[in-house]
Amino acid sequence: VDDGHLPLLVDKGAADTWREAIVMAAGHATLNQREQLIKGLLDRGAAKPQLRHRLHLLAVACLETSPELTVATRAAVERCFADLVPPRSIGDARGLAAAGEAAIPYLSRPATLTAAHAAATVRALAMIGGDAAIEALRIFSGDRRITVARELIRAWPNFPKAEYAEHVLADSPLEHGTLSFRDETYLPYLSPLRHLREVTIDVSGPNIDYDHLAAETRIVKLTITSDPKLTSLAALSRLVNLRQLTIRNAPALTSLAGVPASSNFETLVLQGCPQLTSLAGLAGTTLHDFLAANCRRLSDLTALPAERLEELTVIGADGEAVFMPAAPRLRRLQIDFKEVRCLDFLTTATNLAELIVWRASWTDFDLLRRLLKLSYLDISLNGDMPVLGFLPPGLEVLVIAQAHGLRTLDGIQHCAKLQELAIDSADWRARLIEAGVPEVRLLNRTPDRAGPQR
Repeated sequence: VDDGHLPLLVDKGAADTWREAIVMAAGHATLNQREQLIKGLLDRGAAKPQLRHRLHLLAVACLETSPELTVATRAAVERCFADLVPPRSIGDARGLAAAGEAAIPYLSRPATLTAAHAAATVRALAMIGGDAAIEALRIFSGDRRITVARELIRAWPNFPKAEYAEHVLADSPLEHGTLSFRDETYLPYLSPLRHLREVTIDVSGPNIDYDHLAAETRIVKLTITSDPKLTSLAALSRLVNLRQLTIRNAPALTSLAGVPASSNFETLVLQGCPQLTSLAGLAGTTLHDFLAANCRRLSDLTALPAERLEELTVIGADGEAVFMPAAPRLRRLQIDFKEVRCLDFLTTATNLAELIVWRASWTDFDLLRRLLKLSYLDISLNGDMPVLGFLPPGLEVLVIAQAHGLRTLDGIQHCAKLQELAIDSADWRARLIEAGVPEVRLLNRTPDRAGPQR
């Protein structure tokens, strides 16, 4: 700009890589230079129809950084709006929003729009903000197309919460009747939303407002992270529709008393709750899936609803595991206790498909023969294991750690469906051939022990 290269900027106006530089130049230029730049973009666009949309949109975008323009030049730019709306993309929306409230009248009277054009129009109005933009957005309130509804939800933080909920989101279908938040301060403003059925919310920190949470009974998924003051779940007892609860990094949590009495409560995830010792609050729940990671004092699992439990994962526990007497519906078990002496309850787990046992002295492998649906097995061998005759016939993946006591792969040939073997010992390829299973994929090392994807 200082060197008088304005014709160069006008010439480069059609190149995306020059857009930001040109908009910035409009802000740094003198009034006369700015007039020359913007008029140059308008004139070149008028002379080259194939570049008109891009150059005129760029001229509009320059309004964002232009502190001063003559009335005539501003009017010339605003006359471009008719040809620039509806915005074709989110990028176009950003350019139109640079014009501020001057663009709202043109964005407020859309004809029949495609979903993409309507969504871009919503984005432009959201970026402009203000009362006039809220009024314009009411046109889209009842739009049933998901891309448009998502843009309406995305725009909420740009406006006063109560006013936007009442005037824009009240008739919106939302995300198929659902909303997701990371801020509980939105919860008091949900009552006008006629089509809202389910709420997912992720909150964190030491100042969570549990009164707001407890008052919104449509919450179905809740994640609480890093609350050093959370000691029990009593504040959540009114969430009667809760299906999934995740609690991460709750160093003071000692009790699960207050678990919501929801008939749909299915999943509980606890991570980093070092003071938790009892699961007594889970007795009588409808829990299907339980995961505890780094809850080091947790050992007694007898309070889990064994008749309903389908997936059970406990990782990083320092005590001796005590299990429920039976688990007839269990499909997946992953345990990492300092001590596991007895897994007799597995004799009732006739549907078990995945079993992962780490860091344990349990050696009663013969009961695995009865698990006819077991397809994935990951175990640690803590002692001599002459043969692998305990393997169930339907096994597809076998992971063995601490296999120094394994002398032979004899017995593995009975696993006709076996596809992969991971073992942390010497080269076993020759032994696989000897055992009569040469087609098995032999992994060079045991995996990261994360287990199969859930």
